[in-house]
Amino acid sequence: MRVPTLFFSADTDEHTTKVRAVACLTGAPTATVDSNFGIPDAAAWYEEVLDDLVDVQFCFDSAPTLKDIDLELRAFAELHGTPGPHLMVFDNLMDITGDSDNE
Repeated sequence: MRVPTLFFSADTDEHTTKVRAVACLTGAPTATVDSNFGIPDAAAWYEEVLDDLVDVQFCFDSAPTLKDIDLELRAFAELHGTPGPHLMVFDNLMDITGDSDNE
C-alpha cells in the first residue's frame, strides 16, 4: 500500500516473513526463495528486494503485551517523525497477551 505500516508478526519468525515477502514481491515460489537464501548471491539480491519494503516496520515479539504495542508505536513515531503508522497489522491477534496488574 506504500503507507507507513507497523506489522506485528507474533506467530512467524523473521526468516519466514522475509521468504514470504520476497516470494510476493518477485512471484517466485516460497520453497525456491527459502532454499536460495542459503546462496550468498541470491540472498544479497533478496535483501535488495526487501529494501522495497521501506514503509514497513516489523515487530517479531511472539507474545506482545499492550505495553509492548504502545512502546512499538512510540518508537515508530520517533523513528519516522509521524504521530504513528497509517496501517497496523497484527498476525496473529490471538497472540497478544493482556497486561497484568503488576506491570
